[in-house]
Amino acid sequence: MMFLTMFVLVGCNNETSSVTDEDEVLEEKVLELEQQNQAFQVKITELELENEDLQEQICAETVPDADLDERFRLHEEQVVEILSYFSEEQLNAFAEDQWQYRLSVSDVDIPVSGVLEVEADQIEISLSQQQPEMSLLPSEIFEQGQISGESYHEHILEVTPEPAEETWRDGTVVTGYGLIYTDLTPGTEIQLTITEELQARLGFETNQVIIRTN
Repeated sequence: MMFLTMFVLVGCNNETSSVTDEDEVLEEKVLELEQQNQAFQVKITELELENEDLQEQICAETVPDADLDERFRLHEEQVVEILSYFSEEQLNAFAEDQWQYRLSVSDVDIPVSGVLEVEADQIEISLSQQQPEMSLLPSEIFEQGQISGESYHEHILEVTPEPAEETWRDGTVVTGYGLIYTDLTPGTEIQLTITEELQARLGFETNQVIIRTN
């Protein structure tokens, strides 16, 4: 009986040790893949920046430069190969990083708490969208990174009180939607409700935004 008990205990210990070893190997593999993906993302960014320079050189040349065109094509091929190592979730996350959103009041960023106090009788609440001048991501992946819906301003669900005026700023890289308030008195409180998706893009702790005037 004693030998049988020892045999069972040894077997359990070996099994536990085996599971622990497998867990450690798996953790090391996950860490290795994360580091590899980070390196891939850095490489893609470097290629995009270099391609912007190449594109400027191509546009500046009166006669097309075959060498520049070839380098541009090779960079695109490298990006496609790198992206083949990404999971669908990683591709979506990388595409989202290409689109930046900002919510500000008279060019002052609203903090992650969603509460901002200002000293002014006239303000503009602005939601802007920025994309890179050039992206080597395939268009179908690049477009997936944009916030959902026909227009990003629709992610502002409710505003009280109503603004005096709405404005739009169009640009190739940066566009903006603005809410203008005038003749504000101290103690005025403006409240915005935004979608959870926009909240996540902005990194806010809440989807209820409050601007108070002093």
